[in-house]
Amino acid sequence: GAVVSYPPPTVSDEETPPVVTCDHPSGSTFPIGTTTVTCTATDTDDTPSTVTASFTVTVQGALTQLSDLLTFVQPLPPGKSLATKTENAINYYNAGDTADTCSTLSSIISEAKAQSGKKLTSTQAAAVVSAATRIQPVVGCRADDQRT
Repeated sequence: GAVVSYPPPTVSDEETPPVVTCDHPSGSTFPIGTTTVTCTATDTDDTPSTVTASFTVTVQGALTQLSDLLTFVQPLPPGKSLATKTENAINYYNAGDTADTCSTLSSIISEAKAQSGKKLTSTQAAAVVSAATRIQPVVGCRADDQRT
């Protein structure tokens, strides 16, 4: 899962501020998948005294994130290297090979850093590094696998 923070729902009242509680508080760890968060505002001096609102939080698993990374890197220079590495990471992940998935993600990070300001803009490189770094713990990479 992932820790998800969100701003509290906005509520207003002309007198006493309502008390707001959410069944999954901001800063909670959400599981992979879609979770519905329901927040309740309670104000004892109004009728109805309780109002609820809901929203969903979606936490993507490793394969979805790897696929999104592949979509992002496919058109990027230099050549097809980043796309090939990302495809390899997907194949390793699908085969249950965590070590090679982690090693390949580290290689993607290294290449993006090396090409920053050269074949990749600094913004493109930062996006690749950020995505690959975010995927590493989802895959199950250990700290020593996460050499960047």
